[in-house]
Amino acid sequence: MRLIYQLGRLDANMESQKFKIAGDADENYIESELSSLFLKKYFENRKENEMESETKVILLYPVSLPFNTTLLRSTKLDEKLKEEIVNIWGNEDEYLKNPYEFFGNNFPYGKEKDDFIVIHSIGKYPYGKDEEGTKEIRFDTVYGDIVLEIFLDMLKKISQGK
Repeated sequence: MRLIYQLGRLDANMESQKFKIAGDADENYIESELSSLFLKKYFENRKENEMESETKVILLYPVSLPFNTTLLRSTKLDEKLKEEIVNIWGNEDEYLKNPYEFFGNNFPYGKEKDDFIVIHSIGKYPYGKDEEGTKEIRFDTVYGDIVLEIFLDMLKKISQGK
């Protein structure tokens, strides 16, 4: 099994890109917004038999993502998710008890990804609407803990064959 991990990017103006593998003919490109989703399609297209390795994309969502105020301008999120973000800003403790609920299948790339994990964040994040005043949330962890989270997820998926 091939596992491809990528940060679940939500840049406000992110467009599909034309990806291709070096050495392939110019017309052999695949359009995708995320390189991980391109690689999955690429490997699936090259599969010659059922015995070849399956490719899975696992997106990594930082727990701090809903505190990124630029998400409210993102074309990737529908109005319902934008409302959820504003609700999280008013009830941070509830969100932090189970951040997985926020990143369900209604989140961008929900149907294209195979799985996701929510990882720790590092740093301070100001958030809130201007008329409400700005709040700040701080996440303290070390880089090694984030690497360990991803590594443990890889071990789990490989040992379970999922």
